[in-house]
Amino acid sequence: MEVAIIQKSNILSERLAELIYDSYENVVIHFIWSCEHAHIYLKKNQYPDLVLLDEKIYEEHPNETLTSLTKLKKSDTCVIVLYNNVISSLTADILREHGVDYFIDLYPEFENIPGIVQEYCQKKKAKNHRPVLHPLSNENQISTKRPSVQNK
Repeated sequence: MEVAIIQKSNILSERLAELIYDSYENVVIHFIWSCEHAHIYLKKNQYPDLVLLDEKIYEEHPNETLTSLTKLKKSDTCVIVLYNNVISSLTADILREHGVDYFIDLYPEFENIPGIVQEYCQKKKAKNHRPVLHPLSNENQISTKRPSVQNK
């Protein structure tokens, strides 16, 4: 599974990656630090299975973000918007119209991200009739070596 973390905070990006790596195997994470890099990533027709999008990127570049979200919507990518404390209902409605699947308030709901990812993967598995992501089982040991990480 490919995950794109589009997040301005390096610390938060790394914590999100740890959360995903610790919950699933066979994951490749692309770190994208700005709206500009996100557009470059998408222009190369890179459509990950999951995008974790910083709401601040939308606030700073609304038109570009909506264009990118529209492309992702056509590719069956799951998009989760991460926000701090409050997101306006108008902003949420606009983002939902352009393909956002979930909204997560980082502070109280951060630990829910693996469950939401799992829910999405189960829906995609049912739709495609093939497994997409495999949670780590108790029998599988977590390797100290991380899967390859690509910075974009």
